[in-house]
Amino acid sequence: MLEEARTALAQSPDDEASWIWLGRRLGYLGRFREAIGVFSDGLRRQPESYRLLRHRGHRYISCRDLDRAVADLSLAARLAEGHADVVEPDGAPNPSGVARSSDRSNIYYHLGLALYLRGEYEQADRAFAVRDGLESVNDDMVVSTTHWRYLALRRLGRDVDARALVSRVHEGMHVLENSGYHDLCLMYGGRMSPRTVLSRATEGGSRDHSVEYGVAAYWMLSGEEARAREMLAALVASPSWHSFGVIAAECDLAREGPRCGRARHP
Repeated sequence: MLEEARTALAQSPDDEASWIWLGRRLGYLGRFREAIGVFSDGLRRQPESYRLLRHRGHRYISCRDLDRAVADLSLAARLAEGHADVVEPDGAPNPSGVARSSDRSNIYYHLGLALYLRGEYEQADRAFAVRDGLESVNDDMVVSTTHWRYLALRRLGRDVDARALVSRVHEGMHVLENSGYHDLCLMYGGRMSPRTVLSRATEGGSRDHSVEYGVAAYWMLSGEEARAREMLAALVASPSWHSFGVIAAECDLAREGPRCGRARHP
């Protein structure tokens, strides 16, 4: 697929989608710096492409370059104003084959995440709140947004707002790909135990690092600091350094020292 993307770009160098897909294919292979280079080359041709900025901002997060990520995603949000919020094609479709995200929702999701990772919880909550108000919102977006907003609000000491937020999440939601975030939100609302959430996240022998991070953050906020730090340290030691859960664990452990990125870099 990578070579097909290279060929498509060579044939259509003025096509925004050709630059996006070559960068995305490189990103799926963990070649994030190369992906950023491709998105940057595309932006030199199309400097007002909010889609290219959205994807480059995402990969800046992967590379722990949070300042550049926030700059790209903030600009993308401004440039996308007034444009229809269209469905974004999936590079790795969920089992149903139904895409669950959109241009603007992805901009605000990644912007909120980058701000959260920087410890700017008020700004992160505002970005996620904008995403919540988009016309494209579906249940997969609701649970992923609620997860990060809940943690941001708790860290701001806004526990009442946090509880009100998770109360909108229930067991019968139409969630196709964010089941881990769904379970976390049920846990935050007292309707699922951390043990059950972790058990479901490791079914089939795989690990969902984002879920593990959510449980660790929940334990930290609940006063179980030793247990939380143990899990955060295990996440940082994971070979899956590209996972948002691993990056968030790095940031939490480095919060009193250098900003996120003290651990391994891609």
